[in-house]
Order: sequence, then C-alpha cells, then structure tokens
Amino acid sequence: MSDSSTGPRPGSAFFRPAGSPAPRSAKPKPVGWPGAEALRGLRLATVAAATAAADHVGSGDPLAVDGAAVHALRAELDTLALSGVVIAGEGEKDEAPMLAAGETFGTGGPAVEIAVDPVDGTRLAAAGEPGAMVVLGVAEPGSFAQIGPAYYLSKIVAGARAPEVSLDAPFEQTLADIAAHRGVPVEELHVAIQDRPRNAELMRIAREAGVRCDFFEHGEVERSLRVLQPDADLDLVAGIGGAPEGLVVAAAVRALGGSMQARFAPQSRSERTRIEAAGINLDELLGLDRLCGGRAAILVSAVTECLIVPGAPLRAAEGRGQDARIWSWSGTEIPA
Repeated sequence: MSDSSTGPRPGSAFFRPAGSPAPRSAKPKPVGWPGAEALRGLRLATVAAATAAADHVGSGDPLAVDGAAVHALRAELDTLALSGVVIAGEGEKDEAPMLAAGETFGTGGPAVEIAVDPVDGTRLAAAGEPGAMVVLGVAEPGSFAQIGPAYYLSKIVAGARAPEVSLDAPFEQTLADIAAHRGVPVEELHVAIQDRPRNAELMRIAREAGVRCDFFEHGEVERSLRVLQPDADLDLVAGIGGAPEGLVVAAAVRALGGSMQARFAPQSRSERTRIEAAGINLDELLGLDRLCGGRAAILVSAVTECLIVPGAPLRAAEGRGQDARIWSWSGTEIPA
C-alpha cells in the first residue's frame, strides 16, 4: 500500500499525494520497526539528497550528481535517532560516490537496514532528462539478502495483478501466463527490459511474442515501481540489472505487493571469483523472502520528473538550495 505526506518539509520540500488512502495506524508496530517519525526522517534524508543533486541537473557530470547526493544523504542519515546499517549502496561498479555496504548511521535508536541508490539515473540527471530519483529501501534488521561483492542480478518483477512469476520458467510461457491471468491477448502486455547485450535473448522473445516493449537504457527502479502500482501501465520488468537496485526493488515489492525472483548473474570472471570467495551460492534462486524477508518501506524523492503512479508524475526539483521544492512518494507495508 502506498502513502504520501502532504505536509511541507520545514524549509521548502513538498510531498505529492500518490492518490492512495492514508495508512492505518491502529495496530502496534512490530518490534524493530522504526515507526512513523523515523520513516519521515528517512524520507527527509532522500529529500536532502535530491535537493543537493538538483544543483547539478543538466551539468553533464554524473559524478557531480552522485557526489552531491551521497554527501547530503550521509549527513542527514547521521542525524536520525536510529541504529542503521547500509546493506547495499549503488555506485561501486561505476566507480561513483556511494554509501558503502556495512556503513553505519544514526545517533542510536531502533535498528534498521537500508538498500539505497543516492540517485537512480545519474546520467539522466546529468543530461537534464526525466527519470532520475533518490530511492531508499528500509527494512527490519536481517531482512535483506547479503549480496556481498555482486554487481549484477538476473531479476523478474511483477505486480499483484499478475500471477507469481518464476525466473526459471521459459519467458514466453511467463508472458502467456500473465496474459491468461489478466484475460487479455499477449499483444496487450507491456514489458520493460533494460537494453543491454546481456538481455538480448529476452528482448528477442518479447519482440517475437508481439508484446509492447519498453527497452530502456536507464531507470530500472522507476519501472519496477511502476509495475507494482494497482493501475500499472507495465506488466513485467525482467532482465539482468544492478544487484543493489535489486534489493531496493525487493523492499518495494515487500511493501507494495507483487512477486519477484532473482539470481546472481556475474558479468565478468573477476566478479564471479569475488562472489565465490565470499561464500555466496551463485546458483541459488532468491525469492522475495530471501531478497527482503521482513517488513519494509520504499522512499523516493524526484530529481528530474519521474513516473511512478500512472497519470501522476513526480515533478522535477524546482529551485536550488533551501528554496528548492522536491516532490516525494513512499510505499509502506501495512500489516494484516
């Protein structure tokens, strides 16, 4: 279930409603869950990062975008009354600024762990194009899978309106199963696959099946969030993409509902060697319970315009510094 705050951040940040009802709060929070105030603090940390990154939109310098976001995010996280640890922080494979796995933050308090991409779509932001956002998945301690030195995962993600998806099923059969479940021809499905040589076979199958294809260059997390919405304009996101992004998406699937599977997919001999040296089983199929097994939330702040909820794009950051206006969105799991 998604929720958004409509109250302004002290200073200048504003939150755009996502169009869903406010979360219920009558039931007690599970032990270890940080509570509404801490989640608000984490969301404001994403706002601070988006504010800093916005100063470099259109600069042509992705590292400047990332560096500004990382610096602001780390500074804000360190002020929170939490005992936090970073499980995955995007950036290492691109030699970009990052929050490192194992890094701790906060002044003390409830324990949480996060998977974070300081700016998903740094190149988009640097070029002044849509689709760049700060995104943070937060979960109870022990929830996230340990990805170690892995850079890439093979993933498949579907929303609640699709049947459970399997990474090991033939892709054409997965498409047929989703179409049958929805009661529509396969040609009406809309599938997103990152346009990389490593995903060429999936792209070929999708083309031959006649589905509508979104072969994107950047923006895996944005599309995964879109597929999880109740009125989604995407049916499936599939292919080999970033491992840290995989944990971020897993938090979103846990919070919003849907299904996801993944498997390590090293793209070089050195990556494979590092993963094996860390004692990780490359062949293990990771379901949602392994990827993010505990209660979770997903927090987003837009740097450039982002489409998460169909028909209600998050506007791009407006202004600079403390006068900036940042549009945010969040999804939080509601206990049964």
